[in-house]
Amino acid sequence: EAQKRANAAAARRDTLEEAVGAAVEEILARLEKARLRAEDVRNQVRQNQDERTRLLVRVAVAMKDIERRAEDLKRTTDEREMAIASLRKIAATRLLSVAVPESDDGEPSGWSVTRAVEVARAIEAALAQVDIEDAAWERNQRGIHQHIQQLNETLRPYQYDPVTTMEDDILVVTVPYQGRSCTMAELRSALSDEVANRQALLNAREREVIENHLIGEVATHLHDRLHHAEGLVRDMNAELMARPTSSGMTLRFIWEPIEDDGSAGLADARKRLLGAGGTWSPAEREALGAFLQQQIQAVRAANEGGTWPEHLAKALDYRAWHRFIVERQQDGQWKRLTRRTHGTGSGGEKAFMLTIPLFAAAAAHYRSADRLAPRPILLDEAFAGIDRPSRGECMGLLRAFDLDFVMTSEHEWGCYATLPGVAIYHLSARPGIDAVGVTRWVWNGKQRIRDHQELPTPYPPATLTQRESAGENGNGRGKL
Repeated sequence: EAQKRANAAAARRDTLEEAVGAAVEEILARLEKARLRAEDVRNQVRQNQDERTRLLVRVAVAMKDIERRAEDLKRTTDEREMAIASLRKIAATRLLSVAVPESDDGEPSGWSVTRAVEVARAIEAALAQVDIEDAAWERNQRGIHQHIQQLNETLRPYQYDPVTTMEDDILVVTVPYQGRSCTMAELRSALSDEVANRQALLNAREREVIENHLIGEVATHLHDRLHHAEGLVRDMNAELMARPTSSGMTLRFIWEPIEDDGSAGLADARKRLLGAGGTWSPAEREALGAFLQQQIQAVRAANEGGTWPEHLAKALDYRAWHRFIVERQQDGQWKRLTRRTHGTGSGGEKAFMLTIPLFAAAAAHYRSADRLAPRPILLDEAFAGIDRPSRGECMGLLRAFDLDFVMTSEHEWGCYATLPGVAIYHLSARPGIDAVGVTRWVWNGKQRIRDHQELPTPYPPATLTQRESAGENGNGRGKL
């Protein structure tokens, strides 16, 4: 107020000083102008006061909004810190690398806020297709314990004892290994490295064994066995060629390496093994050693739980390297026996083509037995569908192959000139009688003779089936 009065007095003074000597009209005009100016100033003051009031209200509202937003910021910051802490805790379990391998970025405790946000976004992008609904979570929770039990059952036989802990609602399974706690991924990696190291060591030892022993002793043994097998095939083919069917059909065996399923280099290795072992060059010995090692590795991969002798026995079994092919001579040409070519023969030829190769295979199998050991084969209606002359030829093959056979048949007595002797037991039954009559006959190569020697005590009637006691076709002739 004092300042206002002073300003008014100063203005009056200045006006009076300027008015000295001025005309009355000019003074009045100046006074009017000053009055108008004073009115404008008073109006401007009132407007400024109104604007000040409005600004004060806006400032109060803005302050309230700032306070609210500051609280939201603090709450959001706290939530972010809690989320980052949870993410760091999960990362500390070393499980993130299982779900998102690219998320592994050093020690989680050293993550900045920016880095933690980047990792979280990378995880979200990588796992966008994973079902995160409550039903999926509950389903996994129900199955997780079964997985842990299966893991325990798998690892404990190998002296690994899994440890299960709960980290931020997540089950974490670790295994102590070489003095440290490993996750499943780390254990797998460590075991893979150990397997690779042992494999390299084993390969080196295998190479040494192969070079020092297999190429010498075993290769020589394989050389003898392959030649012996070739001889067996020649002998079986000679027997088959000597006994064509009445229609002129002849069979033969082809013993060949398995090219489609066999290991690479089988044909070359077989050729070297069949050749003279003492003349192998260093390059041939190396190729043969590589082939044998490849066979051993293939067997080990198929049966990791097997022992070294078992792997060697299977890998060096030359029989598994080969397969038998049966060919028949038709229209002057040898053709492989297949489902189609087998179907072109008559009923007797079909039975002959399926039966005779089995005789030859059985004879070859028994070559490994003692000279006096029995060589039995069991036949049940073996020659059904074959005419009588062809049956005699088949019986002759049984003798040529030196096989001991036991045959059951409804009608076949086995009395052929190609057989020097056969013992025959004829079984008879009658309806209503719980007994089976046994009559023994002997074929001496020329005639069938009733043999009245004492027979062994028959089985009690209780052990006979209804089919045996009644006979299959009602004519009193049943199967033994």
